[in-house]
Amino acid sequence: MELELQIVTLANVAVVRCRGRLIYGQEAAELDHTLRRLLETTKQIVLQMADVIQIDSGGVGALGAAFMAAHNREGVIKLANLAPRVEEVLRITGLARLFDVHDSEIEAVEAFSGSSTAAVTTSL
Repeated sequence: MELELQIVTLANVAVVRCRGRLIYGQEAAELDHTLRRLLETTKQIVLQMADVIQIDSGGVGALGAAFMAAHNREGVIKLANLAPRVEEVLRITGLARLFDVHDSEIEAVEAFSGSSTAAVTTSL
């Protein structure tokens, strides 16, 4: 299953719901492109990754690049709902220490703003 991204806005935070594989090639490039585009208009992003079924070095690289892109633009990317395999890979690679990781999408959003509001959904 290729990577599908859905962008939802909650309390002025862009939530990117990821589904599928986050692997080297088109999938990692799509995530990178989407996050860089979002960083042009927002500084607060949550990556919800409960439905990421596979991650490889390309996916880890894309997350590392996203962290740096956000940092360079004075933005923040938080991670939420890590699938067990993704959590393990991020822990092993040390990437989990760079991100603020939350158990739920709502927790991650509230970590930015303290409350949530109505959602606006956009599919890619």
